[in-house]
Amino acid sequence: MRGGIPTLVSLEDIRGELHAHSTSSDGSNSIEQMAAGARKKGYEYIGISDHSQSLKIAGGVSEEDLWKQIRFIDQLNERIGGIRVLKSAEVDILADGSLDYPDELLKELDYTVCSIHSRFGLGKAAQTERILRAMDNRGNARAPVESSDSRVIHSTTPFSP
Repeated sequence: MRGGIPTLVSLEDIRGELHAHSTSSDGSNSIEQMAAGARKKGYEYIGISDHSQSLKIAGGVSEEDLWKQIRFIDQLNERIGGIRVLKSAEVDILADGSLDYPDELLKELDYTVCSIHSRFGLGKAAQTERILRAMDNRGNARAPVESSDSRVIHSTTPFSP
């Protein structure tokens, strides 16, 4: 393929979805509906990663409700066939770099998606320290960080750690 861009991933290569919001936060479908839809698409798994409790504007899930969601997903996986529902959360990285749920709860998840949704005006050094602290959270070894520029295109300016 001279001078062209190679095809790295095709639709047939996609085996699942790892960042999906249900009606527990700001999604449009229930966890069961999402699992059924993902199974219909031929996915092997879907990760439910609703917003954490501090993101009130998006209906962030309280600790108590996340514990209920974890138990619900465990039960759903026992009775549903053809797909695995993964337990996750889009966990806010707080201003001090701590995560929005306690470690004992984070350990029950298959993985987390850690995001910054506030305090964008921190300086570069503080923002970098915030992200590094979140990445170093020993209670949550499965903590990828997303949305590195945390902005809405044409609406806010990015921060750069």
